[in-house]
Amino acid sequence: LIATIGLVTIWVVAFLFFYFFIPLIANQAKQLSDVNITEVGYYLSQPFLQLELMIRDYVPGAEDFSFNALLTENIVSVVSVQDVTSVFGSVANMLGSLAVALFSISFITFFFMKEENLFLGGITMMLPKKYERSISRAMSSINKLLIRYFIGVFAVAFCVMVVLTIGLTFVADLSFQTSLVIGLIAGVLNVIPYVGPLIAAIIGLIIGTATHLDLIATGGIGTLLIKIGSVFAIMKIIDDTIFQPYIFSNSVKAHPLEIFLVILIAGSIGGILGMLIAIPTY
Repeated sequence: LIATIGLVTIWVVAFLFFYFFIPLIANQAKQLSDVNITEVGYYLSQPFLQLELMIRDYVPGAEDFSFNALLTENIVSVVSVQDVTSVFGSVANMLGSLAVALFSISFITFFFMKEENLFLGGITMMLPKKYERSISRAMSSINKLLIRYFIGVFAVAFCVMVVLTIGLTFVADLSFQTSLVIGLIAGVLNVIPYVGPLIAAIIGLIIGTATHLDLIATGGIGTLLIKIGSVFAIMKIIDDTIFQPYIFSNSVKAHPLEIFLVILIAGSIGGILGMLIAIPTY
């Protein structure tokens, strides 16, 4: 009964999270899809023309340089009908795999929760009898550390979302809904050490620009980008000086340099996924 209640609680929390935030993200995506591409091209044409003339004047051998030709050439070389077909096929396969994964994870999780010592018993039975007590102590310690780590990670993600939402709303003058979506994306990506905040900042700048295209014509887009960038920079400083050292050092009882090297090695071996699971695995 307790295992069932625990599993249902996990699913309810996950459902409520998506129930509240998916409509916000969908609405933001709709706003971005409603952007007039012709209008964007008109606003950007003059700055790009000036940059194009500057490149032709000051860069040797670039007398025939053209942004239009460059973009057309790269888009044609990168995007093809076969690629689009492949993307749809990959999405279909991903949805099928996701359904199987959700059922499998729920099924396995239920029995691990129902039979509390099932995992520990599986580990100890593969090792010599004389190490059983040491393994039990180690697993108990690991369990406590991982609980502290993941609670800390969720707390940091929530704090990042709240601080960015407030900062982008009152400092960058973005709408609350746009700020909340950017904050949510940044909070989720912040779980990825070092790389995540950078990706979140780029996404924030793109969304901020796309929702304020009228500022391009008046020349105020630069000020907006500086404000958004400043909010992310301040958030990064707070994260690096308060959140990250506390979570990644104190929570797992390791030196910050030790944690940095672990993440660096994991990133070299497994890319972003490696960085994501580096600390809990270590």
